[in-house]
Amino acid sequence: TLGGVARRTRESMLLCEAAGYDVVLVETVGVGQSEYEVASMVDCFMVLMLPGAGDSLQGIKRGILEITDILVVNKADGSQKQMAKLAISEYKHAFQLLSPKYEGVEVQFRTASALRNEGIEEVWEGVSTFVEALKQKQMLQDLRDKQDVNWFKRLAEEAVVNALWNTPGNKLRSRALIQKIIRKEISPSAAAAQMIEEKNQ
Repeated sequence: TLGGVARRTRESMLLCEAAGYDVVLVETVGVGQSEYEVASMVDCFMVLMLPGAGDSLQGIKRGILEITDILVVNKADGSQKQMAKLAISEYKHAFQLLSPKYEGVEVQFRTASALRNEGIEEVWEGVSTFVEALKQKQMLQDLRDKQDVNWFKRLAEEAVVNALWNTPGNKLRSRALIQKIIRKEISPSAAAAQMIEEKNQ
């Protein structure tokens, strides 16, 4: 199912767009399923990393790299400035080993320091460059269309699952089948098939 986070995020984005905001930023915390959820809703997916190329490369999941559109190494200031540049170099090398997310559209790499307000304009320029490349390749509208279709499918699937489990008759059927599964009278796959068959009758 979608889960509350994905549903609320998508609805909040639509609300902001309806209010006239042409740029909507969606922030996630940590690395987990939420990153993949958000990546399926946005035009450009940015990953923020800290200086320290070796440690960073080991800590980031390959799957996150595969959905990244722009990678920014933050805290590129003071003694960490050179480390940030090294990290960017390492990330660029790592991305060369991956299949491109979009044919002919390059991942953007930037360094920044939020503390000193340095590199912020360059980060935004990277986002703009990436989105403009999607437009030039006529991929942006296709991306948004696919996102809308996938959202429709997921909402429809959720509605079907809710109907399957939450109608009174199906609740009774599921409880009976669960008891049969526990008693080893029927396999889970056979029970699922039976429930669907009875639902369609």
